[in-house]
Amino acid sequence: MKSHKHLIISGILFTLVLFLWPAFMAASQPEGTFEEQLIWLTDNISLSKIQFFFAFLISPALIYMMIAQLSVSDKDKDILTKFGYLCLAAYLVLNSIAYGSQMIIVPAYIKASLTEQLKVWYM
Repeated sequence: MKSHKHLIISGILFTLVLFLWPAFMAASQPEGTFEEQLIWLTDNISLSKIQFFFAFLISPALIYMMIAQLSVSDKDKDILTKFGYLCLAAYLVLNSIAYGSQMIIVPAYIKASLTEQLKVWYM
């Protein structure tokens, strides 16, 4: 695939994720005390998982777009570019751990009724 197609595809993917994530985030934002939020999350766990899934996709979509832009660049691959790729890799791993853990751990704590651990993780 030509590099311009990668730029277009990555831009479209990132834009879709960027628009879908806030929509699901707004729809899955519980209000009230912790107990009321916990009841809401228990009743609407699928919506919460979808919201965290779209948040989880932000990092890969952004990195794909950045790599597509770097591949078009005429600059030589100097030490700063290599350091940039290293930072992108670290960002991907850390962001994936943060959002992936919320997508997995929060529903598991709710299912196991571990409210104290959930309060520490969720709040």
